[in-house]
Amino acid sequence: MNQIKLLTIKGCHNCELAKEMLDRHGLIFSEIDCDQDPNAIPESIRGNNVLLPILKVQDNHFIIGNRLEYLQEIIQKLFGAS
Repeated sequence: MNQIKLLTIKGCHNCELAKEMLDRHGLIFSEIDCDQDPNAIPESIRGNNVLLPILKVQDNHFIIGNRLEYLQEIIQKLFGAS
């Protein structure tokens, strides 16, 4: 089973929408609050004005930002959900 993590920050509207989308598809995920744990953002992209949320599936990071349609594509591709 894929382990899904969603990196978010407080007050992020797109983070809330991404959580709703994952819930709507019945996907179980853990949320990581980057306000509390800034080191959760991968070192390779930290400090590059990263847009959250970031979806992490196993060792792959997908920067979602304001591209919620991209999150939908990832869900369909990885989990077969529509």
